Amino acid sequence: MTARLGLGVGALGLAGFAVVTTPTMLYVVMVPYILGWGLVSPAIQALVTRAVPASQQGILQGTMSSIMTATGVVAPPVGATVFGYFVSPAAPFQFPGVGFALDSVMFVVALALTLRPSFIAVAEMAKAAPEGTEVPAKAE
Repeated sequence: MTARLGLGVGALGLAGFAVVTTPTMLYVVMVPYILGWGLVSPAIQALVTRAVPASQQGILQGTMSSIMTATGVVAPPVGATVFGYFVSPAAPFQFPGVGFALDSVMFVVALALTLRPSFIAVAEMAKAAPEGTEVPAKAE
């Protein structure tokens, strides 16, 4: 599935960002990361929009937008706090790439969630359904 490929490549890219030490290494890691992450959002959005009735598309899109906004508000101060701690003398070890490492872990968790049977069932139903057909949110 495209989302899994993107999440896997994204997780590897973020792990790479956590340990880069030169600009050349950054560019080597950046290209596959961008390509992988670029696959995830459209793939998940396509799957999710196929899983709800047309009458609820507005609710779905609003909810997805609200979640993205909330994470955009919460993530920067959390990331800055974690970064600040791991570059301070109080940290058990210095690790300025800790934010990228934590992001990589979150990508792996998201990848694991796509392996759940309920996600796989909905994905298979959406793939098999003709365009414009509603797919039940729960597989029987």
